[in-house]
Amino acid sequence: MSTIRSATAHTEFWRPPVEDRNLELAAHTAVCGNCQSEFVMGARYCHVCGSDRNPQPKSSGVDWAAMRSYLRLPVISQALGINIASLLAFFISVICGIAALVVGAFYQVETVADWQAVQIFRVEWLLAAIACLLIGILLKSRSAAD
Repeated sequence: MSTIRSATAHTEFWRPPVEDRNLELAAHTAVCGNCQSEFVMGARYCHVCGSDRNPQPKSSGVDWAAMRSYLRLPVISQALGINIASLLAFFISVICGIAALVVGAFYQVETVADWQAVQIFRVEWLLAAIACLLIGILLKSRSAAD
């Protein structure tokens, strides 16, 4: 009797699924949007082309490729005769210099201690600007003419 149970269990495992179940599965199968092949059940990527099954929507962040083409940093750095790292250090030093100029507009100065705090903030921004300028000078590549 135990051999009969094991034989039926073995045949039940290999028995084809019910027809209604096949129709339900066919309705829920996902198709790759790139190559139109069906995804393997439970797969995250297409086995034919490798595209993602559920691609994430494009983030609303900054599109750096478009920003790079808009700014044209290589053209500007070539025109100035410096590399891109030196150019970015120069831009950061300009931003720090502007911050040193406008830092007093954000604070109300009522006492001498407030005025001293604003001056310390200005000194800190100016030191940051000087540090960025020095970094830009150190990162500057030497040309063949030098």
